[in-house]
Amino acid sequence: MKNLFLLFAFLLILGCGEKTEEKNRIIAVSAITSDMGCENCGMNLKKFINTNHAVKMKAGQSHFFCSINCSTNAWDSLSTGADSIFAVDFNSTKFVNVQEAHYVIGSSLRGTMTSISKFAFGSIDDAQSFSKTFGGKEIADYQTAFRMSKEEIQSRRK
Repeated sequence: MKNLFLLFAFLLILGCGEKTEEKNRIIAVSAITSDMGCENCGMNLKKFINTNHAVKMKAGQSHFFCSINCSTNAWDSLSTGADSIFAVDFNSTKFVNVQEAHYVIGSSLRGTMTSISKFAFGSIDDAQSFSKTFGGKEIADYQTAFRMSKEEIQSRRK
C-alpha cells in the first residue's frame, strides 16, 4: 500500500511538472500592455495586435514584435536561445504556435511593416475564409512566410 502511495505521488509530481513546463511555453496576448512597443521598430503592439509575433526564450523571457517582418529582422540575435515562436491568430487575437499557423500572403488588407501582407490564422478554414473575402496570393506555412519576410528585408537593404 505504501509503495502504491509513493508511486501515485511520484506520478502526480511528474504530471504537474509537465503541465508547468507546457504552460511556460505559452504566451498570452494579455501580456501585451497598451504602452508596449515592438522590440524592433517601436510601433505600438496593441494598435497592430492582428499581426503581432512573439519569441519565447528557453530561459523564460518573451520578446514581442508588431509583425513577422520585425520578428524576422530580430531573429539572428534571438535564434540560439529561442524555444518557441508565436503569431497572433487574426480572428481570435490569441497567440498560436507558428508551426500550427497558416499565413494568408498578399491580401488586399494592408500588412504591418511590409508591402506584402502576411496574416496568420490558427486554422486552415479561417485562412481560406479570409482569403475568399480579402484575396491573397497564397496560403503558406510559417517557413514560407519567414523566407518571404527575409527576402523582403534583404531587398530593402540593397
